[in-house]
Amino acid sequence: MADRDNILEMVDEDGGVYEFEFLMTFEVGGDYFLAFTPTEPTGEFDQGDVLIMRIGEDEDGEEVYLPIESQEELDQLWEIFQDLYEQAMEEEEEDDV
Repeated sequence: MADRDNILEMVDEDGGVYEFEFLMTFEVGGDYFLAFTPTEPTGEFDQGDVLIMRIGEDEDGEEVYLPIESQEELDQLWEIFQDLYEQAMEEEEEDDV
């Protein structure tokens, strides 16, 4: 199981609480994005699925995670995430040697 320090709890609009494992935060064009994966299957997502959300602020200045609105932007972010994640895994393997 994942390290508890990497676990995010998210609440859906119906009050359901779900746990996700944090994968990484990355920046694109001055915006920050969060990538995470469910720790167990949910109604919408399977374990191993990767979700990417924009990090924003609500009217009180609190951090919120916002959905990516367009499929084109999501596709671009997915490619960037894959490249960054692969680089991170390669660096981790090098550190383990």
